[in-house]
Amino acid sequence: MFEYYIETDTLHLKYAKGAPAVKGQEFHNYNEFVLFLGGSSFFISKNIQQKLTYGSLLIIPKEHFHHFCVEQPENYERLILGFQETSETNRLIHDVMDAIKIIPIPDEKTVSVFESLIQIVKSDISPEDKKLFIYSALIQLLIYLKQNSSGAISKSLSLSPEVSQALSIIDEKYRENLSVKSIADMLFVSPSTLAHKFSKELNISIYRYITKKRLMEAHKLIRENNETLSSAAIKCGFCDYSCFYRLYKKYPSE
Repeated sequence: MFEYYIETDTLHLKYAKGAPAVKGQEFHNYNEFVLFLGGSSFFISKNIQQKLTYGSLLIIPKEHFHHFCVEQPENYERLILGFQETSETNRLIHDVMDAIKIIPIPDEKTVSVFESLIQIVKSDISPEDKKLFIYSALIQLLIYLKQNSSGAISKSLSLSPEVSQALSIIDEKYRENLSVKSIADMLFVSPSTLAHKFSKELNISIYRYITKKRLMEAHKLIRENNETLSSAAIKCGFCDYSCFYRLYKKYPSE
């Protein structure tokens, strides 16, 4: 396994081969470009279920559910560029990061920028110069993708009505005391049927989805609104503070 990692206050770049160091990041509070470079991986979101091919570029806006199902993790190779909005990039990010998309065959300009990122992250230039290069590359990518996202896939999945409606309920009512049974009752289906369909179609349990959604929203309140941990926990539907605290301490810091 190898890994190169560079981080600033507003972005991070990772070039890695091997199993992910942190698993289960179905939600996160930063935007992301992922260039898939090797191995066998199946991507799942609310609108897409797609086997990734070499060179595929994934555009993942922040706070959007997604999941990578990786076979033979030792061969899993990727370049990940994660980034937050800044005053300079806010408009471009708003235009480009409107939905999860997969570009199976990116254009030559986009590929060239990613190739230069791989070269620069492996080079021996100073960390400060690397960070400047990465930031300039991010702006180039946003401009190129705004101008040309031809061939992008934004939908390759039709969820069952029960799962689609369950997602809408959770996203709207995650602050409330939700359970598989309470959601199933709203949809007039059995809890076992709903739980089975949800896990099968999204590769995540309802309980885990609700917990991850709540954690993401709590992290957002703490980071952006300076909420206390206890206040954020209550506002995001956690009844047990000790359980929330234990989960939150494991939550990625990005």
